[in-house]
Amino acid sequence: MVDAPDLAISAGREVGRQVLLFQSVDGVVCPSDLLAVGVIQAATDLGIRVPDDLIVVGYDDNHFASESSIPVSTVSLPGYRMGELAIELLLEEIRQGSGHVHRTVMLDPHLIPRRSSLRSNAI
Repeated sequence: MVDAPDLAISAGREVGRQVLLFQSVDGVVCPSDLLAVGVIQAATDLGIRVPDDLIVVGYDDNHFASESSIPVSTVSLPGYRMGELAIELLLEEIRQGSGHVHRTVMLDPHLIPRRSSLRSNAI
């Protein structure tokens, strides 16, 4: 695991370059799609072919994920449903006051496979 200073494309290029120059890796999972785009850019600059030599997966299904030169596979969360649940939980807390019992709600993410993780023999 490598820490990035933030989740931007520039951080992805920086961290990607550091990792790919000094370590042999065949896959990277990034906590944001922008970071993944930067890792792909670093790999391309180093002559590493995505996805043939390196698989890259992002997280959050940012619009850049599908629009980058190599579309990024991503883990997507149900954002609209997350907003609905946030309002429901807030209203519960307001209505129930001090008697309110906090609860945890889990939503299922899903993988959106795109070119950054689909090797030629998998297409």
